[in-house]
Amino acid sequence: MRLFGRNRFEARMAAELQFHVDAYVEDLVRAGVNRPEAERRARIEFGSVAGKKDECRQAWGYQWIDDLGADVRLTVRMLWRSRGFAAVAILSLALGIGANTTIFGLVDAVILRVLPAREPNRLVFLQVAGTDGPNGGPPYPGFELFRDRTTSFDGVAAFSASNLELVIDASREQVRGLWVSGNFYDVLGIKPFLGRALKASDDQILGRGGPDGPVAVISRAYWQQRFGSDTSVVGRSIRMFDQTVTIVGVMPAEAMSPEPGRPIDIAVPMMLSNPASLRDRGDWWLDVIARLKPGGRIEPAQAETNALFQTFMADAQMPPAIRALSFDHVEITPAARGLDRLRRQYASPLTALMILAGLVLVAASANVANLMLARATAREREFAVRLAIGAGRARLVRQTLAEAMVLVSVAAVLGIGFAVQAGHALAAFVAEGNRPVLLNLSVNPRVLLYTLAVSLLTGMGFAVLPAIRASRVNPARGLQCGSRSVAGNRRALRVGRVLVITQVCISTVVLAGAGLFIRTMNQLHSVELGFAPTGMLTMEVTPEQQWFGKPAWLAMQADILGRLHAMPEVRVASWSTMSPLSGRNRGTGFYVPGFVSQTPRGDEIHLISVSPEYFDTFGMHLAAGRGFTLTDGPQGPKVAILNKTAAHFYFGDHNPIGARVGFSREHESDYEVVGVVQDAKHDSLRAPAGRFVYLAIPQSVDRINRLALSVRGPGDAGALAASVQREVHSAGPALLITNVSTMQAQIDQSLVTERLVSSLAVAFGALALVLATIGIYGLLAYSVARRTNEFGIRMALGATSGGMLWLVLREALLLAFAGVVFGVPGAVGLGRVTRALLYGVEPFDFASVAGAVLLLLVVAAIAGTVPARRASRMNPVKALRSD
Repeated sequence: MRLFGRNRFEARMAAELQFHVDAYVEDLVRAGVNRPEAERRARIEFGSVAGKKDECRQAWGYQWIDDLGADVRLTVRMLWRSRGFAAVAILSLALGIGANTTIFGLVDAVILRVLPAREPNRLVFLQVAGTDGPNGGPPYPGFELFRDRTTSFDGVAAFSASNLELVIDASREQVRGLWVSGNFYDVLGIKPFLGRALKASDDQILGRGGPDGPVAVISRAYWQQRFGSDTSVVGRSIRMFDQTVTIVGVMPAEAMSPEPGRPIDIAVPMMLSNPASLRDRGDWWLDVIARLKPGGRIEPAQAETNALFQTFMADAQMPPAIRALSFDHVEITPAARGLDRLRRQYASPLTALMILAGLVLVAASANVANLMLARATAREREFAVRLAIGAGRARLVRQTLAEAMVLVSVAAVLGIGFAVQAGHALAAFVAEGNRPVLLNLSVNPRVLLYTLAVSLLTGMGFAVLPAIRASRVNPARGLQCGSRSVAGNRRALRVGRVLVITQVCISTVVLAGAGLFIRTMNQLHSVELGFAPTGMLTMEVTPEQQWFGKPAWLAMQADILGRLHAMPEVRVASWSTMSPLSGRNRGTGFYVPGFVSQTPRGDEIHLISVSPEYFDTFGMHLAAGRGFTLTDGPQGPKVAILNKTAAHFYFGDHNPIGARVGFSREHESDYEVVGVVQDAKHDSLRAPAGRFVYLAIPQSVDRINRLALSVRGPGDAGALAASVQREVHSAGPALLITNVSTMQAQIDQSLVTERLVSSLAVAFGALALVLATIGIYGLLAYSVARRTNEFGIRMALGATSGGMLWLVLREALLLAFAGVVFGVPGAVGLGRVTRALLYGVEPFDFASVAGAVLLLLVVAAIAGTVPARRASRMNPVKALRSD
């Protein structure tokens, strides 16, 4: 079989055949026959040249191409004449294929995409782990031990993501940064797009970097966005905190970050980071990646690395229970797909969405199969005529398959177009808020291959029944009875009913699943937050680095609050190190004299430092004691406030007011508990309130730099943003303001996964409902058209219009009822599979299932109304005369 060189083959074949004819003519001429007679006899004895060409084409594998082309041309002409059928079939398939392509694009971007590194399968993460699972890399001194003393790797590198502050052209801004060891990009095997990458010599001198001084590389995306693709950016100096940094290269954007969905703008050598963190053997802030030597295996590398880790931990000052939970040993895991934080977050939701999208595609296939089956039955006389004049049954099957492939090909193109648009919408959806996930959902070759495979399987799937129907046509009966063969009608109707019941069954599952996710969202929105989000505006404010922890920064905080409280549209404002549901957290050790924890993490608590107005701003009520006041300053007695969960955990039913607490065993009585405040959600709406301790900002155990500013107004919180930012900048023009958001938007962002699943589930449910409606309507319309004689007889024998109307509507309701009966167990199964995504809802939720059943019965009645009215208005005389 040859697919190319067709013109050359045709020319050579024609020349060869002509040569044989001419040679025979010459032989006859030499034998004494005149040339006209010789040419006539040669043509007769040689036979049809066109027939010989067909034989040659078949022998060389070209005939099937011609037959296929003829089938496709015929199919296109027939579909053009049946544009209504073609439009419904193509649109149904396009929506199903588009849904699957869209969800697979998400799966590809989040789960399947591989780091664009050299030989990524040799990359591994070195993660410290315990009974709670992996917990990131070791402290920097531990990384140095792995880097310098292991023999199983070609290189070991460290990295840590962090927001960095830059000053470019006198403009201060926050960017997504990455602290990296100098050999990071060498270990990954990534080449720069422009300039050079960082190298080991750039990361040797604490505070300076290397012989070229402080250097950095930026991503190509940031280069294009911030520098307008200016090639002179290499060698340009910018300010990072209080250092001048030289840009030495531009890296491919997709290669800058080892974590999918978290792009990086700039990467800076580790030696330019906080010196205290680099020296601290108890500061766990890094991730470590390594490249196995060629042919190296994970098991011996893990044994070697773990032995070094145990040596490193020999003198660690850490409670044994905590060490067993998180810092017991080293695990080596594949790193070809980068860090798996995003994969863990979206694995279950994407599984559920793939199931729903697959069900929608099956429903679409059943819908098109039903339409094609009805079409094949209507064409029974045509098929009988074609068989009678010599067409083989295989040709009829091939014609049906060609029709299916044309439909699915056009649908696949439209589906990809739908997927592109949906991908843009989904990328924008998950990129909202202060914790954006930035995904590239463009259609790549892997997604196209998936779409091609799905389309082919779909086309073959819905073409099977019509092809079988075409192959079983009886020429004699077809020519005698025409397209209204009773047996054919009954068979087609039986199969059609099965397909419609299948569609309704699938629709029940998808709609009930959508109901589960909608109910979950409602339950989450009704959760008691512990604070009042209405009218709340939040933003993060950062002073210049030289102000961190200084009295001038405290004075400016008070000045800003004074300015804001003077604004008529502001009721109250406050500062805090973080706001609820912002994605930020701060854990610390917490010690109460005489308290002995019964849990491994009993000495850990969440810490928030706040200004005195914080609890009023958030509407959090004190359960006991007092709040913070202006007298709780740097020189005043140190005081603390616990939330109710912490107070009960550490003090039981005793009153904690007046108790002494601390944040280290050496200073476990430094702070006096002066108040207990109600619990509030902080990390997640799903999780119960944790243990929290609140400190006054001037008395914090941390050096305060970035702070969250929370403002409450009487109306729309978003309308406050511009005026509040103006007041902040009027107090401190150099202050950096980031992450401006309303509290309600912050809550919505914390539910981005649930919102994504529920939104897509509703879209898939609506699509499944539309397909079920089309299926029921199509079957009933076909049934009414094919049963015209029967209805005429019924009406001639006395059947009323109302009776005929009910006859058709009853069939629609029976089909829907049968479908929901089979669909309810599937809905329960889907609920069990997606149990982890539910909140406050059982896998079998009566309201969700009942809603899906009721909706489908109503839609079935509506879909059957038009065919039923047509049947009830038939003229018996005309109906009896139709054949």
